[in-house]
Amino acid sequence: MKFLIPLLLTATLCSASVTATYVFPSGLAVPDNNITGLADSREITDAAGPVLHLSVSLELTGGWNGDLYAHLVHDSGFAVLLNRIGRSAADTLGSGTSGLQAVFDDDAAFDIHLGLPSSGIVAGTWQPDARTADPGSVTDSSPRSAFLDSFAGLNPNGRWTLFLADPSPGGTSTLTSWSLHLTTVPEPGSGLLAAGGMLFVLTIRKRRTMSRDGNP
Repeated sequence: MKFLIPLLLTATLCSASVTATYVFPSGLAVPDNNITGLADSREITDAAGPVLHLSVSLELTGGWNGDLYAHLVHDSGFAVLLNRIGRSAADTLGSGTSGLQAVFDDDAAFDIHLGLPSSGIVAGTWQPDARTADPGSVTDSSPRSAFLDSFAGLNPNGRWTLFLADPSPGGTSTLTSWSLHLTTVPEPGSGLLAAGGMLFVLTIRKRRTMSRDGNP
């Protein structure tokens, strides 16, 4: 019976989860060679929480992708989406690609910092960069800790802020739009399911962490 209850809770919560996409058109330029950057804040008021899973779409045109730093903030959640992608000890300029049509998802197969083409647009679904090192010194070997699972369990309503900065000269990027793809668990009708909901969120977060660390 002790194994049956968590399984029933998991099945109930999975069937009750809701996924919604919030698209935020922008058209704002990211100031070139300016660490002050650009902060685009948006409000969500109609989501049912808590957050079970989050992915982020980011569309940019122009510029030099290897210059860009981007993070997402909401309440206590913090995730680094870009941090001078392609930058390494051997290549301090980073990726020479221009423009992004990327989805960031912790469950994606590949880290966006690695294995990028030398030109063109970066597209597809990627793990967020997650490196919190200073953009002036970050490399591919910098530790990764700022993933999107930091938002798991939070109330999705309220202010979400995307920050973008281009701390190096050469090319100006424009933020065309960004989107949040939120999977939430509506408030259950009993205390048992409420406790189970939080247990499920924490279990998913632990499994994703173990998977990224190479554990079965």
